[in-house]
Amino acid sequence: LLAVYRAMFTAREIDRVEQGLTTRGAAFFHISGAGHEATASLAVHLTPHDWLHCHYRDKALLLARGLPIQAFFDNVLCKHNGSSRGRQMSAFFSDPQLHILSMVTPTANNALQAVGVAAAVKERAGEPIVYCGSGVNACHDLLALHLAGLRGTLYAGSWSEWSSDSALPAATGNEP
Repeated sequence: LLAVYRAMFTAREIDRVEQGLTTRGAAFFHISGAGHEATASLAVHLTPHDWLHCHYRDKALLLARGLPIQAFFDNVLCKHNGSSRGRQMSAFFSDPQLHILSMVTPTANNALQAVGVAAAVKERAGEPIVYCGSGVNACHDLLALHLAGLRGTLYAGSWSEWSSDSALPAATGNEP
């Protein structure tokens, strides 16, 4: 759990620094991941064989997956080492080694691309997961998976609903 918290905290700190760079004019554009930090908790359930088609606010999940902190600053500052070398918005990442697919602006486009990857990897050992990180198109994802002959699962609630469930364990006070 400490690794999940570290990814969540680091994502918020990266946001803070990126916003400062944008305010000072050193960066052109910034998209905050604030409020999406809980996605980092998915990382403990993923294997290196799983694929991520993240939402552009899934900064904490990207960190938990292993995307280096430097990658965020290479992107926001449009550096040559950035995943798109400044050709995409700064919050959009891809990393073939970590199985992070290139992000798209119309978030519903994630569905078709994620389903395509799911169809391509469905016969691989270990039944890889393909994560599509946008709840706004969850129903489209499930329909596309069904039409492709693949199995999908939908959590009908929200992160806010899930995280506010009093039956779930929570750390309070000085104890982690």
